[in-house]
Amino acid sequence: NSEIMRNVDRIEHLVRTLLSYAGDPTERQASADMGDVLREAWRRFEPELRAHGKQPSLDLAADLGQVAADPVVLAQVFNSLLANAVEATRPGDSVALSAQRRGAQLRVELSDSGAGIAPAQLQNIFKPFFTTKPRGMGLGLPLARRIVLRLGGQIQIDSRAGRGTVVRL
Repeated sequence: NSEIMRNVDRIEHLVRTLLSYAGDPTERQASADMGDVLREAWRRFEPELRAHGKQPSLDLAADLGQVAADPVVLAQVFNSLLANAVEATRPGDSVALSAQRRGAQLRVELSDSGAGIAPAQLQNIFKPFFTTKPRGMGLGLPLARRIVLRLGGQIQIDSRAGRGTVVRL
């Protein structure tokens, strides 16, 4: 029964992701408090990190301000990135989320000391349906990139196999 529910949840997630990928995430006019968005995403993943013996670290500036974006859409970006960090790390590895604002610019950085990404795979990570995960869909990073670019931002991923990954937005 729980296996059925887990698969139903997975299918629902897939459908939502596909619909989001097909649509324009900037269509709706909305505003999101970045501190709230990041803290909520962190709250969702921190217990799992701790439960698996990983070292989570959160460092958010006091007032990150508002961003002209739907908070649900932004949450999808950070949930996807944090889910990747959870999967790429082992007990003892660190996962750190930090953010600060400089004038009109907001910089968010998610780093981990996990498995990293091989150079051959790094060039494909933003291609839809490319995945190295046995149960992955290959839509998390392409969708995150699309959302960030449509909002006028940039996303950069630096990674080395066995050394970890840093995602900068």
